[in-house]
Amino acid sequence: MKYCNNCGVILEDDMQICPLCGYEAGTNSASPEPVVSQPAATLTRQQKKLVWEIVSLVLISSIIAALLINLIVNKTISWSEYPVAVCLTIFSYVSFFAFWSGSSAARMLGGFITSAVLLLLLDTFTGGLSWAATIAIPVLLVASLITAIFLSITRHTVSKGVNLIAYAFIGSAVLCVAIEGILSFCHTRTIRLEWSLIVCLCVLLVAIALLFLHFRLKKGRSLEKTFHR
Repeated sequence: MKYCNNCGVILEDDMQICPLCGYEAGTNSASPEPVVSQPAATLTRQQKKLVWEIVSLVLISSIIAALLINLIVNKTISWSEYPVAVCLTIFSYVSFFAFWSGSSAARMLGGFITSAVLLLLLDTFTGGLSWAATIAIPVLLVASLITAIFLSITRHTVSKGVNLIAYAFIGSAVLCVAIEGILSFCHTRTIRLEWSLIVCLCVLLVAIALLFLHFRLKKGRSLEKTFHR
């Protein structure tokens, strides 16, 4: 039995290169020595502040540009409230993740509450509660829950690779279904799913393929032997 000298994955006897990490395979018959994982690099408070300042500058510039273009072209605030809403939401979450030292769940909750309040204020300021409470906040809630679940899965996943991309695809598929369901219920008071099911099916097929690839490589089996028996 052979093991990879780098990551310790079990390899087949005729494999010379590890398909997972690309290193040369070893020939030890005993169990491989555990690989000591390096601690994940974390941003310092000063670095987080710098990132927050850059993101804030970009978002503020985008908000000003959208409002000015909308006012110049249409003489009123109409379509610009949607990019402004997106910018305010991003700003809320970035601020909490940059300055709040609590858990990820607490940061997500703080970002959601702040974003919801800002969206309600924006909707009220631009002409009444027409979309924030019925569309934006429900979509934001679903997106926040999906993101929180994804972060939790990422934190507890030992072997990280294309499986994380697959999980992100699955979360995106669920979000698409939720968005169409919310829009359908808002306009017709019934939930009717059409395009989101097609998107969901396509994305899930890609996710399944990525998961298959990940777990095959994790076992040390080459793709050549997987598809050419």
